[in-house]
Formats: sequence, C-alpha cells, structure tokens
Amino acid sequence: ITWRCEAKAQPKQEYTWFKNGAKLLPIPGEIEISQNVLVIRNLNALRHDGMYQCRASNVHGDAFSSGQLRVLSFTPTFHKHPLEANSMGAVGGNTTIICEPEAAPFPTFTWLKNGLDLGLVDGDTSSRIRKMRNGNLLITQVMISDSGRYTCRAENLNGIAESSGNLKVVGITVIAVAPSNVRVLINNTAFMTCQASHNVEKDLVITWRFNNIPLNLDDGHYRENTGSVQGLYILQALYRHEGTYTCVAKTSFDSDEMSAVLTVQGPPAECAGVYIDSKSITISSMVVWWTPSFIRPVVYYRIEAKSNFATNWTVVVPTDTVVDGYDKRRALITGLNPGTDYLMRVRAGNIYGLGTTSISSASYATPPGPPQVAPTNITGAGGKVGDLHVVWKPLDTSEHGGDGIGYNFYWKLKSDEIYGRRYLKEGKTGNHNFHVVTVGSNNYYLQYDVMVQAFNNYGVGPNSSVVTVYSAEDLPIGTPLGILSSRYNATALNVSWTPVPDNRENMKGRVLGYQINYWKVNESDPRVVSASHVGQFDSYLIIGLEPSTMYEMDAQVYNTAGLGPKSEKYRQRTWSNG
Repeated sequence: ITWRCEAKAQPKQEYTWFKNGAKLLPIPGEIEISQNVLVIRNLNALRHDGMYQCRASNVHGDAFSSGQLRVLSFTPTFHKHPLEANSMGAVGGNTTIICEPEAAPFPTFTWLKNGLDLGLVDGDTSSRIRKMRNGNLLITQVMISDSGRYTCRAENLNGIAESSGNLKVVGITVIAVAPSNVRVLINNTAFMTCQASHNVEKDLVITWRFNNIPLNLDDGHYRENTGSVQGLYILQALYRHEGTYTCVAKTSFDSDEMSAVLTVQGPPAECAGVYIDSKSITISSMVVWWTPSFIRPVVYYRIEAKSNFATNWTVVVPTDTVVDGYDKRRALITGLNPGTDYLMRVRAGNIYGLGTTSISSASYATPPGPPQVAPTNITGAGGKVGDLHVVWKPLDTSEHGGDGIGYNFYWKLKSDEIYGRRYLKEGKTGNHNFHVVTVGSNNYYLQYDVMVQAFNNYGVGPNSSVVTVYSAEDLPIGTPLGILSSRYNATALNVSWTPVPDNRENMKGRVLGYQINYWKVNESDPRVVSASHVGQFDSYLIIGLEPSTMYEMDAQVYNTAGLGPKSEKYRQRTWSNG
C-alpha cells in the first residue's frame, strides 16, 4: 500500500509519520518513508493494522491527517460474483469467462474443463486458451470443441473456493456475458457488463440503446469500458437515467442483443403545486395542499414555514392526510402566530433521505388576534425597599399577534394561599420587560406568587406559569458580635467575629457578605480602608499593612439593600519586622 500526504504551507513543511501515536521509522524491505509518501510492503495484519497519522510541520505549527489501516485476510468466496451460469461463444471468435472472487490476499487461479485441469501457465500470452493475470479465462479462435463446463478454482493461504459455468459454442455472433439488472443510489456509478463472442474474420461493433432510443455516448454520464471486462458505465446516475439499456453486438453478417433494467434509488422527487387554502386560515392555523411525486416511494413529508418576521425557514409538524378522490395531500399546520404572513414549502422523504424542496406557496396572512404565547424567564429584580420588582423576557415582534401590545402583571403574597385571596392585577401597554409594584416598607423580603400575561388590541394571551419571587430587601439590623483580631505577620492581621444569623429578622433579606473597615490609630485624620468579602463567613485576613503599627477595625454585614450597623471596634498591632 502507498499513502501520500499533501499539505500546503509557507515556509515549506516537513513531514513525520506516526502509527498508533508513536513515530514510524523505516524498515528495509517492509516500510519505506520518503517525506510525504509512505509505502508498506508485504502487508500483514499483526504487524501493520493500526491508526496512521501524517504530520506536516513548520515554524507556525502542525497539521495532522489520519487514516486507519486494516489488513484483510480471508478465504476466497464467489458469493457476490459467481461465474456466469451460461455463456456463449462464436466459432472463430474470442470469448472471456470472468472469474472475480473476493479474497485476501489475492489468490492463485486454476481452470478446469469438465472437471479436468487445463494445465494453464501463469504469464502465457501466446496459447489459444490462456489464463489472464486477473484470473479470467481467454479463449481465442473459439471451436465447437470448446463447449463444456468450466470451473475457476481460487486459492490463497486461507483456503480454496470454486465456481462453475457452462460455455456453449455457436456459429453466430452472441452476447457471451449479458447485462444484468442493476440498482444504484442516485449520484453513484452503475456498470452494465456486455461481452460478445463473434467470428474474428468479421468486425464487431457494440452499441447501446436506452429505452429503445440510440444512446448518446457524448453525454458525460456515460462511458464505455473496452478493457478486459467490457460494458457501460453510468456515472453519477440521476433519475432520468433509469430505464432499459440494450446492448447490441453486430457484425456485417449477424447481430445479437440483450437488455437489462437500471433502477436509480434515492429520495423522492420534488413535490409540486404547493398552496395554502385561504378558507382554512385561522389566527393560529392553516391548511397546506400539495401534489406529491409518485416517481419514488414516499414515507413522510416535511413542511417548512417562513414568516415575514424571519429570514430562515422553520420545520413545522404536519399531519399527513390522504384526501379521497384527489391525487393530493394536505396538512393542518397549527401553532402559528396571529397577524403574520406565511410562506409554505414541502419536502418528501423516504429511507434514502429528503428530496428536493418544492417551490414555496404564495404568501398568506393569519388574521390579527390575541397573543398565543406567554412571557418567559420571569424573575425578581430587587429594587428599593417596599417594591416588588419583577422582570421577564418580552414577546418577540412576531409573537405580538396585532397592534397594542402590553402586559398584565398579577401578584399576591404566597402566604395568602392559606386564605384563598385572589391575585392583584396591574396592566401597562408597551413591549416592556419589567413591572414594579409598591407593597410597603413592612413587606420587605417576602415571597410573592406572580404571573405575567401579554395582551393587545384583540384580547389577552395565556398566563405565564406561576413564579415565586421575593420583594426587595431592607437594610440589615443585625450586627457582627465578638469581633477579635490576632497578629498574622508583620503586614497582616486576622479578624474574626460571630456571624449575623441569616434570617429575615436580622438581615431583612439574605446575607450577601461582610465589610471589614480598618484604619491606623493615633492619626489626626485616619484613612479608613474597607474590604468586602462575599458570603457567610466568620473571619477575614487583612493584608498589606505596615509593620509594628496599631490598627483599629470593625465589621458590617450587608445585603442587596446595603450595609448594616457597624460592630464594636477592636484594636491590634502588627508584628515588627525581624
């Protein structure tokens, strides 16, 4: 096997080869490495199976390309390509019996006629009957006596396999190996074999017909093969290439022809006639009709929509319904937005994938109506004392449903559930994303159940789910107690305290953190330094102090509303240097 690795780089790259992550080195007679070319000879599964990498490197970096090598080794088999059961040859002509088993490593071939070894020698190029390098049997100047049963025996180190077929010699031009029916995936290549035997004194011409019309071989999708296995390639087959292919073998004396069918498999063809039933349109639904292609089996349909608010097509979930009396399909599309223009298009699918997208329908609008969706991402947003401040994600313009968009805000104390009290409501027009309600300074940091509902000039939409949020916090009244300080080193002091209980009574909210204030003692105008520490803690290390200096300090707890009262003060001196 020869592997070639190509990379482009400036400055010029150097190549390194790896196997299973380890650098690969040359082995005389087995592995040859020449820059970007790797050659492995005498392949062996135990020695050579693995993942190979090529690395191209220069001063700017590395680039890798990988491939896995798996060395196959198995007994010859004719399962996929047995000998033709019956083939023909013309007196005086040439005929080839094809032998192409699958085998690894490549086998040696022995040919038998009526059970007896023909004794053919490898490399013989002059005998009337000879074995080709690829294993095929070539008979030249065919005679009646060449009729019989021929057996190809293939053998390698793993075992032996045989396949047999009959050769009938006639005195006319015959197609010895006829084309057979072929199935091919769209955009793949198909091959139809056609080998003729004839009197070599007569010139033979092979032509092809497609659906009984002479085949245009100038079409780039067709190519004749005139090698050892003659036939016709259909390259990158399309649906238009599906049909009956006829091989015609003709001399000035006589002719023969045989036909086979090419089937091109793939996704369904494009659907046609997509339109929206204007009488079916509601504020949130419409019915789409289309004519399917019956050229290929259809397993399902996918319908895509695009609104005047969007640049991309969106897949919508249809209900595929066959309508009696029509060669058409229809689907009810739901979940649409009011007051929106829509285009629709259809794609048919099967086991081979989705077909070509249809031409889109004409644009139709749903009538204006109330919003069909509720606001989302509802959360509390703090605010000043006495406020219930709530934010949410407003509706997209495509979800407004009509003019006059606005939002209703519903709230009640969560504890009111016990007493069955109803929600309070306030509404405001505009596509805003928050609402603030004054609940009173005594109602700091209480749980409220809230909902948000969009509305427009045509009505109200659905309520959001109920979300529990807290009203704004008030300033803490709790004070850190028992403040102490110990010397840590010449430039640091450790401060500790008893934390403030994290409850509504002391915090009027939740503990957000602590602030430590400290300053030098005996200065006429001391500079107070403050350090904040987020979380519920009971100590803090003050650093960056001056040696042998007396400091005074206090502590405060804080929440989102601000700082609580200061603690008692405490004095401590830092260690002196040395």
